[in-house]
Amino acid sequence: MPLQTLVKQSYEERIFQFDFSGKMADGSTLSSVVSCVSANQGFVTGSGDVTVAAPSVSGVYLQAIFSGGTSGELYKITAKAIDSTGQKLEADGFLRVQDE
Repeated sequence: MPLQTLVKQSYEERIFQFDFSGKMADGSTLSSVVSCVSANQGFVTGSGDVTVAAPSVSGVYLQAIFSGGTSGELYKITAKAIDSTGQKLEADGFLRVQDE
């Protein structure tokens, strides 16, 4: 699964969605969220963290709402879930905060 990148402005609250279908058997679905977290990559001195809220699964997708962050900063997003066959799955992506 290729790394996804979402760009948002610091004011915005945006949904970041991961598609796990490429890691799952045909017909299986995600059954639960284990975690969805962001890690500040430290490119901007004194940058704040991103808030992750309401992680949920539906079908083959895990999504969460991301808010805050510091303009110019990059955040690594790691999403972990369990599917209906019991597989433990993980996906990574990046969230770039950039005010226009």
